[in-house]
Amino acid sequence: MNDYTTYLRALLHDNPHIQLAYIDQQPDAHVLHIHPQPGTADPQPTIRAGQPPFPIQYGEPTFFYILRCPITCPRHSGPSTVCQNEPILLGCQIQPLIGDWVGTAGAPVRWSAAANRSKWGILSNWHVIADGQHLGDPIFQPTRQAADYCAHLDAYHAPDPAHDNVLDVALGDALVEGYHTIADKILSIGKVDPALPPLQPGMQVIKYGRTTELTTGVIQALDAAVRVNYGEWEATFIHQIVVKQTDHPFSAPGDSGSLILTADKNRPAALLFAGGGELTIGNPIPQIMDAFDLSFSI
Repeated sequence: MNDYTTYLRALLHDNPHIQLAYIDQQPDAHVLHIHPQPGTADPQPTIRAGQPPFPIQYGEPTFFYILRCPITCPRHSGPSTVCQNEPILLGCQIQPLIGDWVGTAGAPVRWSAAANRSKWGILSNWHVIADGQHLGDPIFQPTRQAADYCAHLDAYHAPDPAHDNVLDVALGDALVEGYHTIADKILSIGKVDPALPPLQPGMQVIKYGRTTELTTGVIQALDAAVRVNYGEWEATFIHQIVVKQTDHPFSAPGDSGSLILTADKNRPAALLFAGGGELTIGNPIPQIMDAFDLSFSI
Protein backbone atom coordinates (compact mmCIF):
# COMPACT_ATOMS: atom_id res chain seq x y z
CA MET A 1 0.00 0.00 0.00
CA ASN A 2 1.38 3.41 -0.96
CA ASP A 3 2.05 6.11 1.62
CA TYR A 4 0.37 9.32 0.48
CA THR A 5 1.00 11.24 3.70
CA THR A 6 3.09 13.95 2.01
CA TYR A 7 0.45 14.41 -0.66
CA LEU A 8 -2.44 14.66 1.84
CA ARG A 9 -0.49 16.97 4.15
CA ALA A 10 0.19 19.35 1.26
CA LEU A 11 -3.42 19.15 0.13
CA LEU A 12 -4.75 20.34 3.50
CA HIS A 13 -2.08 23.01 3.90
CA ASP A 14 -2.84 24.44 0.43
CA ASN A 15 -6.64 24.24 0.72
CA PRO A 16 -8.13 25.69 3.92
CA HIS A 17 -11.60 24.64 2.79
CA ILE A 18 -10.75 20.91 2.89
CA GLN A 19 -11.66 19.27 6.20
CA LEU A 20 -10.87 15.62 5.43
CA ALA A 21 -8.89 13.92 2.66
CA TYR A 22 -7.85 10.34 2.03
CA ILE A 23 -6.91 8.07 -0.87
CA ASP A 24 -9.25 5.16 -1.56
CA GLN A 25 -6.67 2.73 -2.89
CA GLN A 26 -8.72 0.56 -5.21
CA PRO A 27 -6.79 -2.06 -7.23
CA ASP A 28 -7.75 -0.51 -10.57
CA ALA A 29 -7.76 3.25 -9.81
CA HIS A 30 -6.90 5.30 -6.74
CA VAL A 31 -9.54 7.88 -5.82
CA LEU A 32 -9.02 11.05 -3.77
CA HIS A 33 -11.90 11.54 -1.33
CA ILE A 34 -12.49 15.08 -0.10
CA HIS A 35 -14.92 16.44 2.48
CA PRO A 36 -15.01 20.24 2.08
CA GLN A 37 -15.98 22.84 4.63
CA PRO A 38 -19.74 23.48 4.72
CA GLY A 39 -20.68 26.48 2.60
CA THR A 40 -17.74 26.08 0.22
CA ALA A 41 -18.78 27.54 -3.15
CA ASP A 42 -16.18 25.67 -5.23
CA PRO A 43 -14.64 22.61 -3.53
CA GLN A 44 -12.18 21.98 -6.38
CA PRO A 45 -8.76 21.74 -4.66
CA THR A 46 -5.48 23.35 -5.62
CA ILE A 47 -2.98 20.60 -6.46
CA ARG A 48 0.76 21.24 -6.38
CA ALA A 49 2.74 20.78 -9.58
CA GLY A 50 4.18 17.29 -9.84
CA GLN A 51 1.52 15.68 -7.64
CA PRO A 52 -0.26 12.67 -9.17
CA PRO A 53 -3.64 13.45 -10.78
CA PHE A 54 -6.26 11.41 -8.91
CA PRO A 55 -9.94 11.30 -9.80
CA ILE A 56 -11.81 13.16 -7.04
CA GLN A 57 -14.94 12.12 -5.16
CA TYR A 58 -16.57 14.74 -2.95
CA GLY A 59 -18.17 13.71 0.31
CA GLU A 60 -20.61 15.49 2.58
CA PRO A 61 -19.41 18.98 3.60
CA THR A 62 -18.45 18.45 7.23
CA PHE A 63 -16.68 20.12 10.15
CA PHE A 64 -14.86 17.74 12.50
CA TYR A 65 -14.88 18.36 16.27
CA ILE A 66 -13.47 16.72 19.36
CA LEU A 67 -16.17 14.58 20.96
CA ARG A 68 -16.12 15.55 24.63
CA CYS A 69 -19.28 17.21 25.91
CA PRO A 70 -20.25 19.66 28.69
CA ILE A 71 -20.92 18.31 32.16
CA THR A 72 -24.49 19.51 31.68
CA CYS A 73 -25.13 17.40 28.57
CA PRO A 74 -27.90 14.83 29.08
CA ARG A 75 -27.16 11.72 31.10
CA HIS A 76 -29.09 8.49 30.99
CA SER A 77 -29.40 5.70 33.50
CA GLY A 78 -27.24 3.27 31.57
CA PRO A 79 -23.99 1.82 32.94
CA SER A 80 -21.79 4.29 31.06
CA THR A 81 -22.85 7.31 33.15
CA VAL A 82 -23.63 5.91 36.60
CA CYS A 83 -21.21 5.53 39.49
CA GLN A 84 -19.78 2.01 39.53
CA ASN A 85 -18.49 -0.03 42.39
CA GLU A 86 -14.81 -0.79 41.95
CA PRO A 87 -13.29 -2.39 39.97
CA ILE A 88 -14.70 -0.04 37.32
CA LEU A 89 -15.58 -1.39 33.87
CA LEU A 90 -14.29 1.02 31.25
CA GLY A 91 -16.22 2.66 28.43
CA CYS A 92 -17.70 4.80 31.19
CA GLN A 93 -17.93 8.53 31.81
CA ILE A 94 -14.88 10.30 33.26
CA GLN A 95 -13.90 13.91 33.88
CA PRO A 96 -10.80 15.78 34.99
CA LEU A 97 -10.14 17.90 38.07
CA ILE A 98 -10.63 21.19 36.18
CA GLY A 99 -12.87 21.63 33.15
CA ASP A 100 -16.59 21.67 32.43
CA TRP A 101 -16.63 18.54 30.24
CA VAL A 102 -16.83 14.76 30.32
CA GLY A 103 -15.60 12.01 28.03
CA THR A 104 -14.92 8.28 28.03
CA ALA A 105 -12.44 6.05 29.84
CA GLY A 106 -11.58 4.02 26.77
CA ALA A 107 -9.69 0.89 27.76
CA PRO A 108 -7.50 -0.74 30.42
CA VAL A 109 -3.81 -0.67 29.48
CA ARG A 110 -0.30 -1.11 30.86
CA TRP A 111 2.67 1.13 30.11
CA SER A 112 6.27 1.46 31.17
CA ALA A 113 7.40 3.75 33.97
CA ALA A 114 10.70 4.61 35.60
CA ALA A 115 12.93 1.92 37.15
CA ASN A 116 11.46 -0.78 34.89
CA ARG A 117 8.10 -0.51 36.61
CA SER A 118 4.83 -0.86 34.75
CA LYS A 119 1.65 1.07 35.42
CA TRP A 120 -1.92 -0.02 34.90
CA GLY A 121 -4.74 2.34 34.14
CA ILE A 122 -6.96 4.20 31.68
CA LEU A 123 -6.37 5.04 28.03
CA SER A 124 -8.27 8.15 26.93
CA ASN A 125 -7.71 11.46 25.11
CA TRP A 126 -5.60 14.46 26.07
CA HIS A 127 -8.62 16.72 25.57
CA VAL A 128 -10.69 14.55 27.95
CA ILE A 129 -8.41 14.14 31.00
CA ALA A 130 -5.29 16.28 30.41
CA ASP A 131 -6.38 19.58 28.80
CA GLY A 132 -5.56 22.30 31.36
CA GLN A 133 -4.51 19.71 33.96
CA HIS A 134 -1.22 18.86 35.65
CA LEU A 135 0.48 15.49 36.00
CA GLY A 136 -0.83 13.86 39.16
CA ASP A 137 -4.22 15.59 39.04
CA PRO A 138 -7.16 13.32 39.91
CA ILE A 139 -9.56 11.83 37.39
CA PHE A 140 -13.14 11.08 38.42
CA GLN A 141 -15.80 8.51 37.52
CA PRO A 142 -18.51 9.51 36.90
CA THR A 143 -18.64 12.95 38.57
CA ARG A 144 -16.13 15.31 40.14
CA GLN A 145 -16.58 14.31 43.75
CA ALA A 146 -13.89 13.13 46.14
CA ALA A 147 -15.53 9.72 46.47
CA ASP A 148 -15.39 9.25 42.68
CA TYR A 149 -11.59 9.66 42.40
CA CYS A 150 -10.51 6.67 40.30
CA ALA A 151 -7.12 7.58 38.76
CA HIS A 152 -4.58 10.35 38.34
CA LEU A 153 -3.08 11.85 35.21
CA ASP A 154 0.23 10.14 34.46
CA ALA A 155 1.22 10.93 30.85
CA TYR A 156 -0.14 12.55 27.71
CA HIS A 157 0.58 13.60 24.14
CA ALA A 158 -1.09 16.91 23.33
CA PRO A 159 -1.86 18.08 19.77
CA ASP A 160 -0.08 21.19 18.50
CA PRO A 161 -2.02 23.64 16.30
CA ALA A 162 1.23 24.79 14.66
CA HIS A 163 2.29 21.35 13.41
CA ASP A 164 0.89 18.16 11.92
CA ASN A 165 -0.30 15.74 14.60
CA VAL A 166 -0.95 12.04 14.96
CA LEU A 167 -2.00 11.67 18.61
CA ASP A 168 -4.42 13.15 21.13
CA VAL A 169 -3.79 10.71 23.99
CA ALA A 170 -3.60 10.64 27.78
CA LEU A 171 -3.08 7.94 30.41
CA GLY A 172 -4.55 7.79 33.89
CA ASP A 173 -2.77 5.67 36.53
CA ALA A 174 -5.47 3.70 38.35
CA LEU A 175 -3.39 2.94 41.45
CA VAL A 176 -5.26 4.82 44.18
CA GLU A 177 -4.44 4.41 47.88
CA GLY A 178 -2.51 1.23 47.22
CA TYR A 179 -4.93 -0.67 44.99
CA HIS A 180 -6.14 -0.54 41.40
CA THR A 181 -9.59 0.89 40.83
CA ILE A 182 -10.36 -0.43 37.35
CA ALA A 183 -11.27 -3.81 35.88
CA ASP A 184 -9.62 -5.45 32.87
CA LYS A 185 -12.82 -5.23 30.79
CA ILE A 186 -14.91 -2.75 28.78
CA LEU A 187 -18.67 -2.48 29.30
CA SER A 188 -20.67 -4.83 27.01
CA ILE A 189 -17.45 -5.84 25.22
CA GLY A 190 -15.31 -7.61 27.79
CA LYS A 191 -11.57 -8.09 27.49
CA VAL A 192 -9.48 -6.62 24.71
CA ASP A 193 -7.49 -9.10 22.62
CA PRO A 194 -4.04 -7.43 22.70
CA ALA A 195 -2.97 -8.68 19.25
CA LEU A 196 -2.84 -5.90 16.64
CA PRO A 197 -5.15 -6.73 13.72
CA PRO A 198 -4.38 -6.24 10.02
CA LEU A 199 -6.85 -3.43 9.33
CA GLN A 200 -8.56 -3.02 5.97
CA PRO A 201 -11.19 -0.61 4.58
CA GLY A 202 -14.60 -2.22 4.88
CA MET A 203 -13.73 -4.00 8.15
CA GLN A 204 -16.46 -3.88 10.79
CA VAL A 205 -15.56 -2.27 14.12
CA ILE A 206 -17.25 -1.59 17.45
CA LYS A 207 -16.83 0.76 20.38
CA TYR A 208 -18.41 1.43 23.77
CA GLY A 209 -18.62 5.06 24.82
CA ARG A 210 -20.17 7.34 27.40
CA THR A 211 -22.97 8.68 25.18
CA THR A 212 -23.87 6.23 22.41
CA GLU A 213 -22.67 3.15 24.32
CA LEU A 214 -22.19 0.05 22.11
CA THR A 215 -22.15 0.90 18.40
CA THR A 216 -20.97 -0.65 15.14
CA GLY A 217 -19.27 0.99 12.16
CA VAL A 218 -17.11 0.26 9.13
CA ILE A 219 -13.54 1.41 8.48
CA GLN A 220 -13.63 3.93 5.65
CA ALA A 221 -9.94 4.92 5.48
CA LEU A 222 -6.66 3.98 7.17
CA ASP A 223 -4.43 6.98 6.45
CA ALA A 224 -6.49 10.17 6.37
CA ALA A 225 -5.59 13.82 6.90
CA VAL A 226 -8.16 15.87 8.80
CA ARG A 227 -8.69 19.26 10.43
CA VAL A 228 -10.21 19.03 13.90
CA ASN A 229 -11.85 21.91 15.77
CA TYR A 230 -10.91 22.23 19.46
CA GLY A 231 -13.17 25.20 20.14
CA GLU A 232 -10.80 28.16 20.18
CA TRP A 233 -8.23 26.58 17.84
CA GLU A 234 -7.82 23.95 15.16
CA ALA A 235 -5.30 21.14 14.66
CA THR A 236 -4.32 19.13 11.60
CA PHE A 237 -3.94 15.36 11.96
CA ILE A 238 -2.35 12.82 9.62
CA HIS A 239 -2.32 8.99 9.60
CA GLN A 240 -5.86 8.93 11.00
CA ILE A 241 -8.41 6.11 10.81
CA VAL A 242 -11.89 7.01 9.57
CA VAL A 243 -14.97 5.01 10.59
CA LYS A 244 -18.36 5.40 8.93
CA GLN A 245 -21.59 4.74 10.79
CA THR A 246 -23.88 1.95 9.65
CA ASP A 247 -27.49 1.85 10.86
CA HIS A 248 -27.01 4.30 13.74
CA PRO A 249 -24.51 7.03 14.70
CA PHE A 250 -21.19 5.45 15.62
CA SER A 251 -20.27 8.28 18.02
CA ALA A 252 -21.50 11.52 19.59
CA PRO A 253 -20.17 14.20 21.96
CA GLY A 254 -19.04 12.46 25.15
CA ASP A 255 -17.58 9.43 23.32
CA SER A 256 -14.07 10.91 23.01
CA GLY A 257 -11.58 8.48 24.52
CA SER A 258 -13.43 5.31 23.48
CA LEU A 259 -11.42 2.41 22.13
CA ILE A 260 -12.43 1.30 18.62
CA LEU A 261 -12.02 -2.47 18.22
CA THR A 262 -12.46 -5.05 15.49
CA ALA A 263 -15.94 -6.53 15.73
CA ASP A 264 -14.81 -10.13 15.23
CA LYS A 265 -12.05 -10.47 17.85
CA ASN A 266 -12.09 -7.34 20.05
CA ARG A 267 -8.67 -6.27 18.84
CA PRO A 268 -7.61 -2.60 19.19
CA ALA A 269 -7.99 -0.56 15.99
CA ALA A 270 -8.02 3.14 16.98
CA LEU A 271 -8.64 5.63 19.79
CA LEU A 272 -11.74 7.68 19.07
CA PHE A 273 -11.28 11.44 19.45
CA ALA A 274 -13.28 13.39 16.83
CA GLY A 275 -16.19 13.20 14.45
CA GLY A 276 -18.47 14.99 12.03
CA GLY A 277 -21.55 13.97 10.05
CA GLU A 278 -21.55 10.19 9.58
CA LEU A 279 -17.80 9.88 10.19
CA THR A 280 -15.67 9.26 13.28
CA ILE A 281 -11.90 9.84 13.52
CA GLY A 282 -9.46 7.74 15.55
CA ASN A 283 -5.75 7.83 16.37
CA PRO A 284 -3.88 4.72 15.13
CA ILE A 285 -3.07 2.23 17.88
CA PRO A 286 0.51 1.32 16.80
CA GLN A 287 1.64 4.95 17.17
CA ILE A 288 0.03 5.15 20.62
CA MET A 289 1.78 1.97 21.71
CA ASP A 290 5.13 3.26 20.47
CA ALA A 291 4.74 6.68 22.09
CA PHE A 292 4.06 5.29 25.58
CA ASP A 293 5.55 1.78 25.44
CA LEU A 294 1.97 0.69 25.99
CA SER A 295 0.32 -2.72 25.94
CA PHE A 296 -3.23 -4.07 26.02
CA SER A 297 -1.98 -7.24 27.72
CA ILE A 298 -3.52 -6.98 31.19
